[in-house]
Amino acid sequence: MAIWEHSAGIIPFRRRKKKREYLMLLTNFAKNAYWEFPKGLIEKGERAAEAAAREFQEESGIESWVSVPGFKRVVKYFYKRDGNLIGKTVTYFLGEVNSTRVQISAESQDYKWVTKEEAGKLKTQRSLLELLDAADQFLDDLTVKEKRVRQS
Repeated sequence: MAIWEHSAGIIPFRRRKKKREYLMLLTNFAKNAYWEFPKGLIEKGERAAEAAAREFQEESGIESWVSVPGFKRVVKYFYKRDGNLIGKTVTYFLGEVNSTRVQISAESQDYKWVTKEEAGKLKTQRSLLELLDAADQFLDDLTVKEKRVRQS
Protein backbone atom coordinates (compact mmCIF):
# COMPACT_ATOMS: atom_id res chain seq x y z
CA MET A 1 0.00 0.00 0.00
CA ALA A 2 1.29 3.43 -0.92
CA ILE A 3 1.85 6.39 1.35
CA TRP A 4 0.25 9.48 -0.22
CA GLU A 5 1.72 12.98 -0.50
CA HIS A 6 -0.06 16.03 -1.85
CA SER A 7 1.81 18.90 -3.42
CA ALA A 8 0.97 21.99 -5.43
CA GLY A 9 2.86 24.09 -7.93
CA ILE A 10 2.82 26.89 -10.45
CA ILE A 11 3.53 26.68 -14.16
CA PRO A 12 5.24 30.06 -14.51
CA PHE A 13 5.32 31.81 -17.86
CA ARG A 14 6.28 35.14 -19.33
CA ARG A 15 5.63 36.75 -22.69
CA ARG A 16 8.76 37.60 -24.61
CA LYS A 17 8.95 38.75 -28.23
CA LYS A 18 5.44 37.42 -28.99
CA LYS A 19 6.39 34.02 -27.58
CA ARG A 20 5.60 32.37 -24.29
CA GLU A 21 8.47 31.11 -22.17
CA TYR A 22 8.05 28.81 -19.18
CA LEU A 23 10.28 28.65 -16.13
CA MET A 24 11.65 25.18 -15.39
CA LEU A 25 13.88 24.22 -12.49
CA LEU A 26 16.52 21.47 -12.44
CA THR A 27 15.74 19.51 -9.28
CA ASN A 28 18.35 18.69 -6.65
CA PHE A 29 16.32 15.95 -4.97
CA ALA A 30 16.25 13.07 -7.44
CA LYS A 31 19.11 10.62 -8.07
CA ASN A 32 18.96 11.65 -11.72
CA ALA A 33 18.30 15.37 -12.01
CA TYR A 34 15.38 16.38 -14.22
CA TRP A 35 13.55 19.58 -15.13
CA GLU A 36 10.23 20.44 -13.50
CA PHE A 37 7.96 23.30 -12.50
CA PRO A 38 8.22 24.81 -8.99
CA LYS A 39 6.16 22.75 -6.53
CA GLY A 40 6.10 21.54 -2.95
CA LEU A 41 4.13 19.84 -0.23
CA ILE A 42 0.81 21.27 0.90
CA GLU A 43 1.07 22.05 4.59
CA LYS A 44 -1.67 21.22 7.10
CA GLY A 45 -4.54 23.72 6.89
CA GLU A 46 -3.28 25.12 3.58
CA ARG A 47 -5.25 25.11 0.33
CA ALA A 48 -3.56 23.89 -2.85
CA ALA A 49 -3.51 27.38 -4.43
CA GLU A 50 -1.91 28.86 -1.30
CA ALA A 51 0.75 26.13 -1.20
CA ALA A 52 1.46 26.58 -4.92
CA ALA A 53 1.99 30.33 -4.48
CA ARG A 54 4.18 29.88 -1.40
CA GLU A 55 6.32 27.17 -2.98
CA PHE A 56 6.69 29.12 -6.23
CA GLN A 57 7.98 32.18 -4.42
CA GLU A 58 10.29 30.12 -2.18
CA GLU A 59 11.78 28.12 -5.06
CA SER A 60 12.09 30.89 -7.67
CA GLY A 61 12.49 34.06 -5.60
CA ILE A 62 9.89 35.66 -7.88
CA GLU A 63 7.39 37.84 -6.03
CA SER A 64 5.92 39.79 -8.94
CA TRP A 65 3.45 37.49 -10.69
CA VAL A 66 -0.27 37.05 -11.32
CA SER A 67 -2.33 33.89 -11.03
CA VAL A 68 -4.23 33.01 -14.22
CA PRO A 69 -7.78 31.98 -13.26
CA GLY A 70 -9.45 28.92 -14.73
CA PHE A 71 -6.48 26.56 -15.04
CA LYS A 72 -6.07 23.74 -12.53
CA ARG A 73 -4.66 20.31 -13.33
CA VAL A 74 -3.71 17.38 -11.12
CA VAL A 75 -0.84 15.05 -11.97
CA LYS A 76 -0.56 11.69 -10.18
CA TYR A 77 2.45 9.41 -10.04
CA PHE A 78 4.30 6.91 -7.86
CA TYR A 79 7.92 6.74 -6.77
CA LYS A 80 10.04 4.85 -4.23
CA ARG A 81 11.67 6.46 -1.20
CA ASP A 82 13.57 4.41 1.37
CA GLY A 83 11.94 1.24 0.04
CA ASN A 84 8.41 2.65 0.42
CA LEU A 85 6.00 3.22 -2.43
CA ILE A 86 4.88 6.86 -2.44
CA GLY A 87 1.77 7.98 -4.29
CA LYS A 88 1.89 11.66 -5.17
CA THR A 89 -0.64 14.15 -6.43
CA VAL A 90 0.48 17.56 -7.60
CA THR A 91 -2.10 20.26 -8.30
CA TYR A 92 -0.78 22.82 -10.80
CA PHE A 93 -1.93 26.36 -11.49
CA LEU A 94 -0.75 28.94 -14.03
CA GLY A 95 1.10 32.12 -13.13
CA GLU A 96 2.20 34.98 -15.38
CA VAL A 97 5.53 36.43 -14.29
CA ASN A 98 6.32 40.12 -14.50
CA SER A 99 9.88 39.92 -13.20
CA THR A 100 12.77 38.34 -15.08
CA ARG A 101 14.95 37.99 -11.98
CA VAL A 102 15.08 34.41 -10.67
CA GLN A 103 16.76 33.40 -7.41
CA ILE A 104 16.51 29.63 -7.07
CA SER A 105 16.51 27.90 -3.69
CA ALA A 106 18.83 25.10 -2.59
CA GLU A 107 16.18 22.66 -3.87
CA SER A 108 17.29 23.34 -7.46
CA GLN A 109 20.57 23.23 -9.35
CA ASP A 110 19.62 25.53 -12.21
CA TYR A 111 16.75 27.20 -14.03
CA LYS A 112 15.82 27.93 -17.64
CA TRP A 113 13.17 29.97 -19.42
CA VAL A 114 12.08 27.80 -22.34
CA THR A 115 9.45 27.73 -25.04
CA LYS A 116 7.12 24.75 -25.16
CA GLU A 117 9.22 23.31 -27.99
CA GLU A 118 12.49 23.76 -26.06
CA ALA A 119 10.94 22.10 -22.98
CA GLY A 120 10.36 18.98 -25.07
CA LYS A 121 14.14 18.64 -25.50
CA LEU A 122 14.90 18.77 -21.77
CA LYS A 123 15.17 15.71 -19.54
CA THR A 124 11.80 15.75 -17.85
CA GLN A 125 8.83 13.51 -17.14
CA ARG A 126 6.37 12.88 -19.95
CA SER A 127 3.47 13.84 -17.67
CA LEU A 128 5.01 17.34 -17.25
CA LEU A 129 5.25 17.78 -21.02
CA GLU A 130 1.59 16.78 -21.33
CA LEU A 131 0.79 19.27 -18.56
CA LEU A 132 2.73 21.97 -20.41
CA ASP A 133 0.80 21.19 -23.61
CA ALA A 134 -2.48 21.61 -21.70
CA ALA A 135 -1.32 24.90 -20.14
CA ASP A 136 -0.09 26.27 -23.47
CA GLN A 137 -3.37 25.34 -25.17
CA PHE A 138 -5.34 26.95 -22.34
CA LEU A 139 -3.36 30.17 -22.82
CA ASP A 140 -3.87 30.02 -26.62
CA ASP A 141 -7.62 29.65 -26.10
CA LEU A 142 -7.63 32.48 -23.56
CA THR A 143 -5.81 34.76 -26.02
CA VAL A 144 -8.41 34.01 -28.72
CA LYS A 145 -11.25 34.79 -26.28
CA GLU A 146 -9.59 38.07 -25.25
CA LYS A 147 -9.24 39.10 -28.90
CA ARG A 148 -12.92 38.35 -29.56
CA VAL A 149 -13.97 40.44 -26.55
CA ARG A 150 -11.84 43.39 -27.72
CA GLN A 151 -13.33 43.20 -31.24
CA SER A 152 -16.95 43.22 -30.06
